[in-house]
Amino acid sequence: MLIMSDLMLFKELYELLLEPKLSEDSATGGLTLTDDVASKLLNAETKGIYNGIVNYDSQPFSLSSNKESLAGKMVTIEIDYLVDQVFKNPNSLLDSKTHLIYPPEQFMLLDLSNEIQQKNGNNNIEWTDKYFELTQILQVLSNTKDHSDVGHQWYFLHRGKLEFTVEYNADYAELCDLDGHKIFLEIMDSDEHRQQKIYIIQETLVKLLGSEKTNQRFTKLLSMLPEFFITFEQSYRLFVASFSFDDLRKEYEERYREYISKMNESLSDATTKALAIPASLLFAITRMESVDPQIFKMSETVVQTAINSARYQHIAMITVITIVSILVWLLSQSHKNSLNAIETEYSNLMERLSAQTQSDESETRKKITGILSQLDNRKSSVKKMLTFIQWIAVLSPLLSVLYMAIR
Repeated sequence: MLIMSDLMLFKELYELLLEPKLSEDSATGGLTLTDDVASKLLNAETKGIYNGIVNYDSQPFSLSSNKESLAGKMVTIEIDYLVDQVFKNPNSLLDSKTHLIYPPEQFMLLDLSNEIQQKNGNNNIEWTDKYFELTQILQVLSNTKDHSDVGHQWYFLHRGKLEFTVEYNADYAELCDLDGHKIFLEIMDSDEHRQQKIYIIQETLVKLLGSEKTNQRFTKLLSMLPEFFITFEQSYRLFVASFSFDDLRKEYEERYREYISKMNESLSDATTKALAIPASLLFAITRMESVDPQIFKMSETVVQTAINSARYQHIAMITVITIVSILVWLLSQSHKNSLNAIETEYSNLMERLSAQTQSDESETRKKITGILSQLDNRKSSVKKMLTFIQWIAVLSPLLSVLYMAIR
C-alpha cells in the first residue's frame, strides 16, 4: 500500500529533474548522478516508482551495476507516477470516475505545482481547494440518492423520478460558484431531521432540474449551485418553523393505542380458539369408557367385539384431539408471526418519530422511548402466552394417549 513517504520520495526525485517532460503516467528528465541521488533512485526502484535504468550518452545502463562509473555524470531517468497520488494535470485526476466524488487524501498535479495537495491542508493551488469543496457537496448529494449504476448515473425517486450523470472536467470545478456551500454542509452535518432533509434535497433537485434534458442536468446544477443552496435552506427553514410537536405527540399516542389493540386482539383470538383443546379433551374423556367386566363372562366373539369397539372409539377421540391441537398450534404460530410484523412496524415508526424530534426535545424523545418500551413489554407478554398455548396443544394429544392407556 502506497503511503505518504512514497509520495515524498517521488516529490524529491521530481524536483531534481531538469526540464522534466510529462506524459500521462511518467516524468522524464536529466539529473546529476551523485551518491545521494543514486541512493534515492535505488530506494525508488524497490517501491516501483523507478525502473532502475539510466540513460547516458543515449545508451541505457543499469543503475545498480554502473553506479560508480556513472557517478557525477548527467543522466536521464524516467520516474513513474504513483497510482491515485500523482497526476499530470487536474483532468488526469478527474479521468477516474471515483475522483469525481471522492478525492485522494493527498496528491500532486505536476502541471500546476511541485507541492503535495492535501485535504484540510494549506494548498498552494486555488483549483485544488475548489475541488475539495465541490467533492464535499457531491458526497452529501450522493448520500441522498435512491439508486446509482455504473458511470455515476444517479436516480432520485422521491415524488417523481429524476436522473443525471455525474461528470465534469477541471474547468467546471474551477468556474462553478460555491457561495453558500458552508451553510448547506452545516445543515446536512446535523443529525436533526435527517430523513426530511433528504426529501427536501430531492424536491429541490426536481424543482430546479426537472425541466432540463437528462444529459444537461448535472452541468446545469454546477452552474446554479448558489440557487440550489438558497432554495434548499429556505425549504428546510420553512419545514422547521412549521414542524408541530403536538401533531407528533398525537401521532405516537394514536399509534400506541393501535398497536396495543392489535396485540390484544391476537391474544384474545388465540385464547378463544385454545378453549377448543380442553373442550375436546373433556369430551374425549367422557366418551372413553372402559370395557364392562361382565362382558368377559360372555363368548369370546362378544368380548373381542367389545374390545375393538372401545379401541376404535378411543383412537377416534385421540385423532380429534390431535387435529384440534394442531390447528390451535398453527393459529398461535400465525399470531406470533403477526406480532413480529407489528414489532417491525412500530419500531420503524418510533425510530422515524424520534428522528424528527430536535436534539433539545429530550422530553419528547423520552416519551417515545417509553412507549417503545411498553410496546416491547406487551409484545413479550403476548408472545409468552402464545407459547404457553402451543405447549398445551402439544401436550393434549399425549395426555389423551396416556389416559387411554390407563383406562
